[in-house]
Amino acid sequence: FAMYDTAKGGDSGAGSFTHAGGGESFHKMGCQKVGLAQMFLKFGLNLLLVDVDVMLLRNVMSYFARFPQADILVSSDNLASTLPSGDDGLEMPALAGAPMNIGVMFFRCNEQTWKFVDDWYEHIVATPDLWDQNAFNEMAWEGWDPYVKVHPGNDRIFSGYNGTLWVGVLPVTLFSGGLTFYIQHLYEVQQVVPYAVHATFQYGGNMGKRNRMREAMIFEDSKEYYTGSATCLTLTRRLTMWRDWTCSCRASTPPLAWPGSSTAPSLMTSVPVRWREYTFLENPPCPESVKSSRLTIYTSTVRPAHACVSGQPLCVQQA
Repeated sequence: FAMYDTAKGGDSGAGSFTHAGGGESFHKMGCQKVGLAQMFLKFGLNLLLVDVDVMLLRNVMSYFARFPQADILVSSDNLASTLPSGDDGLEMPALAGAPMNIGVMFFRCNEQTWKFVDDWYEHIVATPDLWDQNAFNEMAWEGWDPYVKVHPGNDRIFSGYNGTLWVGVLPVTLFSGGLTFYIQHLYEVQQVVPYAVHATFQYGGNMGKRNRMREAMIFEDSKEYYTGSATCLTLTRRLTMWRDWTCSCRASTPPLAWPGSSTAPSLMTSVPVRWREYTFLENPPCPESVKSSRLTIYTSTVRPAHACVSGQPLCVQQA
């Protein structure tokens, strides 16, 4: 399934590749996403539905199989874990107060799930200014009591949609958002191995999302990305970014390493300087010939006597 069919030169009504949040095309995309869930559920299939900016790091199906009581499992925008270190279960619903994020969803095929998804679809189609994620949260939280109305077989699965649906919130350490994965490295703090990461809470649009994946060395690039010719100003080089340690009012334990899309968002757009992420030379696909190539730039009069001709304000020495 695709929102945009490049082979036929047309789209499915949702518009182009990039959708501004809250716009008409964004709403159409949400309707089509929920309609897609309807279609596969009616085929009698369980469904894993993820956004295109979600990176799956390992097989998630065995994890979902651990919670047969849940009709729907969904990721979260929580910026902290509700679980003790080493706990790889679902979030505690009474403590996970942030909105559920529909970027990662698992639907178990049954009548309760069908009914909820049908109602969800009808609700957003009838309300042009309603975001599919907001509608999901409103409906799933209807009539909930996370302390009392929980599943008898698993108290981390809550009763939602007025007692007609069992919902589990996926742990933010294992199914991470942009802040908990790329900045807090919460999976390391909690001593677990993540299953997926969603490129949320970031700057720079699609380029910024790719940059974060590249910094984490989870984005597969072509060979040309590492060896292709380019320019860094007039030096026929690419700028490799530095690792920036920055304090943030949104982080609980500063300083933290901030991605380039946060510290230099202007580089996510079309600029004359070609650049690479700070982990570029650490990434195993990067050839040794690139790693061993050196270019030394002296911008001061204080430089080795053999390096440049005396009096030059800028000189370059290439190994």
